[in-house]
Amino acid sequence: MSGGLYCRPIYRRATMQPARMLFWDARLAPAVGLFVLRARLWTLLPLAASLALAT
Repeated sequence: MSGGLYCRPIYRRATMQPARMLFWDARLAPAVGLFVLRARLWTLLPLAASLALAT
């Protein structure tokens, strides 16, 4: 794999850092999507708990 400009990595996967979505881990995106599609209390509570644990 070649480096970018001045031998810096271009892609996130080359930095070995976890994928982030704003401040949280990007693996929480399905939970956020479920809440957006069906905004109910039973989806809000697990989403809030998982976001609190992910920070």
